Amino acid sequence: MADVAVGLAEGGRVAAALRRLPERDRETLLLVAWEGLEPRDAAVAAGCSAKAFSVRLHRARRRLAAVLEEIDATERRVPVPAVRRSVPS
Repeated sequence: MADVAVGLAEGGRVAAALRRLPERDRETLLLVAWEGLEPRDAAVAAGCSAKAFSVRLHRARRRLAAVLEEIDATERRVPVPAVRRSVPS
């Protein structure tokens, strides 16, 4: 059950990162990762050469990694609120 929770949290993190990318980067990444297309087939779908698509994919992956690092850094800086417990008198 914990694996499911971790998977959902990771999916939410990736979805948040994808939303922050330019549309072309999202399309490039999703054609390969979500649709499961080979890069040469994804290039046809994107309307560009296989070489151009490979460059787009490389850059989109780098930008996604940078956004994920930014999200992780932000989450580490958020202070965790202290839990106040009432002590019986």
